[in-house]
Amino acid sequence: MKKLNNLLSLSFSVCLLFSCTDGDKAIEEVLQEVDRGAVLRTVLIENGEFDINNLDAEFSIQLEEQDIEEGDLLESVTIDIRFIDNTPDNGDATTAFVAASSLLPADFTTGPNGLPVIDLKFTFSELLNLT
Repeated sequence: MKKLNNLLSLSFSVCLLFSCTDGDKAIEEVLQEVDRGAVLRTVLIENGEFDINNLDAEFSIQLEEQDIEEGDLLESVTIDIRFIDNTPDNGDATTAFVAASSLLPADFTTGPNGLPVIDLKFTFSELLNLT
């Protein structure tokens, strides 16, 4: 189960770093080459950038979980975040990963593809307090 949780965490990180075009079907390659595991697909990102002058600004993301058993392997998802300092000229303030949220299957709903989906929202203030 630890491997599944690690795979889910890694998949979430990859989903946030790279977005797929309409022609990319990474899940097909994963399902063909991996015996067990799951992927978290980024369905929608709203407000992907924060206005640093507005602590109430929201970041929201919709995620879909897919596994070989159409979501039945979902046990838990841990959302880890960190701050990456893109201006290290005045000192590097990059932080280590911290747990922002822990999700259980009951936190997900069934999406249009029949797979578990979840809408997550974090305010700029919440994320600043965590990092």
